[in-house]
Amino acid sequence: MAGIYGFQVQPQYASAKHGIVGLVRSTGPKLLRDESISLNAVLPAFVATGLAPDGLIDVVRMAGHLTPMRTVINAFALLLEETIGKECYGRIDDNDDSKREGLEQPRAVLSGERIEASLDYIYLRKQVRFANESQRSLIEDPKGWWSGAYEGKRRTKGSQPHNPGPCASAMVDADEVKNVFNYA
Repeated sequence: MAGIYGFQVQPQYASAKHGIVGLVRSTGPKLLRDESISLNAVLPAFVATGLAPDGLIDVVRMAGHLTPMRTVINAFALLLEETIGKECYGRIDDNDDSKREGLEQPRAVLSGERIEASLDYIYLRKQVRFANESQRSLIEDPKGWWSGAYEGKRRTKGSQPHNPGPCASAMVDADEVKNVFNYA
């Protein structure tokens, strides 16, 4: 759970978990497409393990917040396409956490997914919506700008000039930035 929520008590733990979620989200779809390898992240809520400080498991259990290990196992079973009751599934839209929809066992192989296991339920967490088409284009890279740049190939031929939009007057001039950072 620390890979999708801020965790002020253990920020270093949450940072590591967020990194894993980012790695899974970023590499899972490509691994499935190119190598037929499925990569997902199971994110359990609080489960009784040896990592918890003394006494914390009892406190969490008494408060009704302890996730049974069977829920975590069911999350892995989902990924292995074993049959479990559809009442155990839910889907939460990251842009509207109040919306929960029933989810039947997936027909397609999942890859790049976050599977949250909390209490007696499993939630497939959707990707956050892109803020705009510019963000989608930069992340999904349909024109190969990122891969081309990292392969040492620059895409200059046929490039479109940047249209800064309505906020241009609030933006700093590119030449000023070059001067500040001594870019040639």
